Amino acid sequence: MLRDGCRSASVGSRTLCLIRGLIRSMDDVVCDTLTQWQLTDVIDRFKDEGIDEESFLLLDEGTISQLIPKAGPRLKFLKKCRGLIEPAVPPTSPDVQPTATTPPSMEDQTAPVVPAMIPQTLHIIPQFDIRQILTGSTEGKLILGSLDEDVIIPSQRKCLVRILVSHLMEKFGESPTSETKKALAAALIHGFPSLKDESDSSSGFGYWFTPGRNRRPATGFLEERLRNVRKRMRKPARSQSTQQTPPQSSEASTRRTFIPECTISEERAIQCKEWLKHNSQPLNQVEQYMQDTAVYRAKSLRENGWDIQGIRQEFPHLFTPGMIAQDFQILHGEAAPKLFETWLPLFKDKILHLARREGKLISSLDGLTPDCLGGTCSEPVTNTASTNCLQGWPKSVP
Repeated sequence: MLRDGCRSASVGSRTLCLIRGLIRSMDDVVCDTLTQWQLTDVIDRFKDEGIDEESFLLLDEGTISQLIPKAGPRLKFLKKCRGLIEPAVPPTSPDVQPTATTPPSMEDQTAPVVPAMIPQTLHIIPQFDIRQILTGSTEGKLILGSLDEDVIIPSQRKCLVRILVSHLMEKFGESPTSETKKALAAALIHGFPSLKDESDSSSGFGYWFTPGRNRRPATGFLEERLRNVRKRMRKPARSQSTQQTPPQSSEASTRRTFIPECTISEERAIQCKEWLKHNSQPLNQVEQYMQDTAVYRAKSLRENGWDIQGIRQEFPHLFTPGMIAQDFQILHGEAAPKLFETWLPLFKDKILHLARREGKLISSLDGLTPDCLGGTCSEPVTNTASTNCLQGWPKSVP
């Protein structure tokens, strides 16, 4: 009886020790794991947040970022977590035979198993305010009025596509992603349901943009416009002008005014020009784009020989007050001050000398101030004197 009692007491003692060991391992497994990973600096943080073995297994990247704010230790922690996970894919080859597995030890059972955390690339889908985009230009405001009445004609639809593509290239370059184009098309039909493609039951914007699939290119009004603009941007600018412009003599070409090199690429200049065609605000951006495209504009005017109507169509902001003077300043910086000089102070003496020689002066000029002399020079002395002055005056005054 005594022996049986001692035996039962011994068994009970061992059981109690085993339970205490399990409790200790469950309480200290997080601390031991972090110590083994050489991350002792974050142990107190884990304790403060009450991270035990169970919650340790449920950690996600957001919680880990809060527990370990510093990037270096956090990356080490994530690497150690991924190292714990072994691939659990069963063998698929018929040559591999199943083998008996050894039951895990107590230490293996208490080791934390953290789910693998695979870094993911975030794709931020942009948001488009179609109404705000259209209000940036006069044509866009007219289109808005038609859209609010659920009526749009083909010419307005083409203009709408031009404005949207211009905005798209301005914000995302000449090759925006498929998701960006889908977001623009979706925003368009969401803001104006009358533009929805009824034949497209999946997205509703098939007319405007359909992504490419199965080796087929993307289609839609927006995609076609983007493709055409890219073709024009990459096409040699002088191919058409050299065919239409007759050859000039070497003497005439040497007399042509030198145009400096453009400070931006031709592709960027075309993007700015397309934006200026459809936008009049903000004013500071209009002025900046006009300044950036001054050299490109000068070369285009020289090579194409447009008339006034053609120039207005290609560069509608050129005739805004101050823009021509700005172009002149950029192209001919040294001669720019002469643009604002009047001819009277510079040439009054020569004009008065010619009038005196012709005997057409009405009165003596002695004692007159320079301002009075300038005024006298600007007045028609007589019809004959004025005619003689104009006829006898050379075209270029030395």
